[in-house]
Amino acid sequence: MKALDNVSLTVKKGEIHGLIGETGCGKSVTSLTTLGLLDNNAIIRGGNILYKGVDLLELKEKTLRKEVRGNEISMIFQNPSTSLNPVYTAGEQIRESIVLYQSNDKEEAQRLVLDELDRVKLPDPEDVYEKYPHELSGGMMQRIMIAMMLACNSNLLIADEPTTALDVSIQAQFLKVLEELKEKENLSILYITHDMAVISEICDVVTVMYGGQIAETANVHDIFNNPRHPYTKGLIHSVPGVKLNIEEFETIPGTVPRLINPPSGCRFHPRCEYAQKICKEKKPSLEHIDKDHFVACYFWEEVK
Repeated sequence: MKALDNVSLTVKKGEIHGLIGETGCGKSVTSLTTLGLLDNNAIIRGGNILYKGVDLLELKEKTLRKEVRGNEISMIFQNPSTSLNPVYTAGEQIRESIVLYQSNDKEEAQRLVLDELDRVKLPDPEDVYEKYPHELSGGMMQRIMIAMMLACNSNLLIADEPTTALDVSIQAQFLKVLEELKEKENLSILYITHDMAVISEICDVVTVMYGGQIAETANVHDIFNNPRHPYTKGLIHSVPGVKLNIEEFETIPGTVPRLINPPSGCRFHPRCEYAQKICKEKKPSLEHIDKDHFVACYFWEEVK
């Protein structure tokens, strides 16, 4: 099975780049590949992952662990409760990152932990420092994960559907923290989600994935105001409140293809209203159609 096929995207300094698509399209695999966290049975047959001019695929595991993960690139997973150690307090776990990457002085490390907890808008940092993960809400645990990332002084944050388990009000608080960090710290964020509403709220650039491939990439305004791939159009029109009211609500027919045996040509063609013979026979390449706007579709000019 080929989980990813010729995926190409760029996350620029100080921007939030949204990566969106249905479950199983390859979003999480993309993030895990970036940090070298794929299972041992996964094979990367080609390509490059460039970070500050260095190809991460050429680095040894020891170098990735010591110099890249945490130090340069950090990641927040979907469920923070499985990422935090239940037998250590929140403060102890953040302090471990500080000792590893900033200062091994005990008093200085503790002061820095409190500073990081304050930066992510957690009330009463001294109290949170002493709490164990099971004593924290989902939103607080996600902010603990961000504080750990900040303690590492990372430049790129990969957030893999971090608000999936959060209610709407806590999700809004979490997203506000990310936006403020982007502005104040000039932080780069790859935000992975299946939620178009979140994309419209915080992202600068959006990449749409389908079936392990890139369907479209553009700035967030073009994606919502001028979508050129039928799948992007379908995603937008399947979410009430983003660009349409309930009367205009539509669904995308069919189901996501199994990547063990994907469709020939364009992988979206079995579900596409614009599909013609060439779509079934030949895979479309990612075409540059406007400034920073790329689309993989033969009939993008017809998509309205």
